[in-house]
Amino acid sequence: MKSALVGLLCLLLITPAGAQEKPEKKGKLFDRKLIVAGLTMLAAQIADAETSLAAMRRNRNSREANPIYGQQPGRRRLYAVGGALTGLAFLTAVAAKQHSIRQGNPDSKLWLLPVVVHNTGRGLAAWHNSRIPASRPRVLRVCPAAGAGCR
Repeated sequence: MKSALVGLLCLLLITPAGAQEKPEKKGKLFDRKLIVAGLTMLAAQIADAETSLAAMRRNRNSREANPIYGQQPGRRRLYAVGGALTGLAFLTAVAAKQHSIRQGNPDSKLWLLPVVVHNTGRGLAAWHNSRIPASRPRVLRVCPAAGAGCR
C-alpha cells in the first residue's frame, strides 16, 4: 500500500511537469512597430493639414483639391475629417496585423501596406502644398520724379 501511494504521488508530480510545455510565442498586437507607425501617420496628417492651411493663407486663389474637405476648409474641418481618415487607415493596419497573428504568421509585414499608402499620399500632399507660391498683389506702377523715365 505504501509503495502504491508513493508511486501515485510520483506520477502526480511528474505528470503536471510533463504537461506544461512551453506555449508557442504569439505575436503582440500593439508592439513598438505599430505604435511608431501610428505616430508617423499622425505626423503625416498634421503636416498635410498645416501645409494646406498655410497655402490657402499664402495664396488667395488656392483651393483644397480633396472634395471631402470642401473648397475652403477651416482648421477644425481639416483635422476632423483628416483625423477620421487617418484613424480608418490605422484601424485597417491593426486589423491586418491581428489577422496575420491569428493565422499564425506574426512576422507578416502586410499590415504595413495601409501605413505606407497613407504616409505616401499625405507626404506628397504636404510637399505639393509647400510648393504653392504666394499670390502677388497688384501693384500700381509709380513713375519717379513726375514721370521721368517712365514710358
